[in-house]
Amino acid sequence: ADRGTGEKHTDYLIQALRNDSYARNWRHIMQATADCARRARAGDAARGLLAALQDTRESLDDILQGHAAALRGIAKGGGGSAVTSAQAAVSCLDGLKGPRAAAAMFGVEMLDHVVGGMLAGTLCVVGARPGTGKSALAMSAAVCTQAKGSVLFCSYEMRAEEIAGRALAAASGLDASAIARGDLSDADYALLARHADRVAGMNLFFAGAAATPARVRTEAERLKRDGSLRLVVVDYLQLMSSGMRAESRRVEVGQISRALKALAMDLDVPVLALSQLNRQSEATPSRAPGLSDLRESGDIEQDADVVVLMYAPPGERDAADPRGTPCAKDGGQVPVRFHVAKNRQGRAGRSIQILFDGAHMRFLEDAGAVR
Repeated sequence: ADRGTGEKHTDYLIQALRNDSYARNWRHIMQATADCARRARAGDAARGLLAALQDTRESLDDILQGHAAALRGIAKGGGGSAVTSAQAAVSCLDGLKGPRAAAAMFGVEMLDHVVGGMLAGTLCVVGARPGTGKSALAMSAAVCTQAKGSVLFCSYEMRAEEIAGRALAAASGLDASAIARGDLSDADYALLARHADRVAGMNLFFAGAAATPARVRTEAERLKRDGSLRLVVVDYLQLMSSGMRAESRRVEVGQISRALKALAMDLDVPVLALSQLNRQSEATPSRAPGLSDLRESGDIEQDADVVVLMYAPPGERDAADPRGTPCAKDGGQVPVRFHVAKNRQGRAGRSIQILFDGAHMRFLEDAGAVR
């Protein structure tokens, strides 16, 4: 008689329990049963994929991404099975045997102290208006973290050589805009050459063409297999495409943020995603943005584990600059405030003030204490 796989497994277990040898071989029996179940789930997933490929109305990226998630679950042994409270409690206690170290850091001491760094499996979002320094913060996080393992940097505004130029500016102390223009003296070139080996040796990988979550996942999984992937950086979220059909751009951005959160959890690495803020965030006297100012989607604040909002304090913006870029003080340093609007791994609502040295793409500690 044709009966389901579950019934066959049940009969097998009943017969095993009646057998005296079960007590001696129970580990092998349980392993064999689990293996059979996983093979059956893999077969179901494969047949589902073949059926889905016949429907040409569906996006191929959408089909592959959805079925890849199911296969990853089977490969891990989860297969979508529920976890008991006992299993969860034991896993929790195992994780508490030692302090949980952050997988990645922002590279700004005060900010890392307040947020606690970026933990594995979390989606960290940094929101800011143009010209505030969010790309410089992403670069700071990448350079700081690459000493611990590989960093995947996906930028959709800058080429890899432009990002390398910013890293050279931070390392050498030369003006980043002068490096970008090539306006350098012989002494400047010699100085850059002395720092080039350091930048060239960084464990950074650039994937500007990975403009969908599926492509970012492909690059991240490759680095995860080849070495110790510690951080994925996306600069920035609103420039991505979901690779899936969506009824509006707002819905599509929500698809992107959920896919990035799933990527972080599946690969057990932090994902740092930059996000634009709405222009309305500058309309208040305090200029302090809120979670609702994250551009194009309220889903970003839902999916993110940590949200840091960057802005220039009142009185620090040039009214003549329509972009609202902070005004440079002596030495080209301007105050930038970080507000931790959401923090699932610690306390939220705290703000710190840092000096941003835009000429050299680095952040300096300011007298502004944590509030």
